[in-house]
Amino acid sequence: MNIKHVKQLKNGKRHVLVELDEGERIASYHEDRHYKLGYPVEDIVVGHVLDQAVPVTWCSASQEWVE
Repeated sequence: MNIKHVKQLKNGKRHVLVELDEGERIASYHEDRHYKLGYPVEDIVVGHVLDQAVPVTWCSASQEWVE
């Protein structure tokens, strides 16, 4: 993901131009609201926790998720 341009509007909202890689998706959330994760986890998390998310991959040799 590459943020190309951000414009702050008078009403407090923003216009953001984002360039995404093929297969990449973008999600929008409010950092003070709560969200239910998808199946099979289905935990409830507050939005600011999603800010701390990092991409990981499964290592079949060590049998763990690695950054």
